[in-house]
Amino acid sequence: LGSARAKSAYTRSEAFTTELDQLIVSLQATDEQVREYERSVIPAVREAVTLYDRQVREGQGSVQQLWQTQRELADTSDRSIELVVKAVAARAELSALVGQDI
Repeated sequence: LGSARAKSAYTRSEAFTTELDQLIVSLQATDEQVREYERSVIPAVREAVTLYDRQVREGQGSVQQLWQTQRELADTSDRSIELVVKAVAARAELSALVGQDI
């Protein structure tokens, strides 16, 4: 009973509101980063890989440049996945705070 009262008091406090606001802002920023990676960053790096691959096949490009760009694509994909995981974790935390799915 004491725990329930403490939780109820916390959810009505300014600290709770501040925590909730910060989490929402963080989630919105992370969601925007995910969209940016999906919309712009990954497609641009994929396009570069395709370009360097074509150049190498035509005997005009550098295999090292192709390899570096493929590595950049892998790193970019890893970062995108990290951002998605961060967004999912933030949604779970936000859901737990408000007591319903977000």
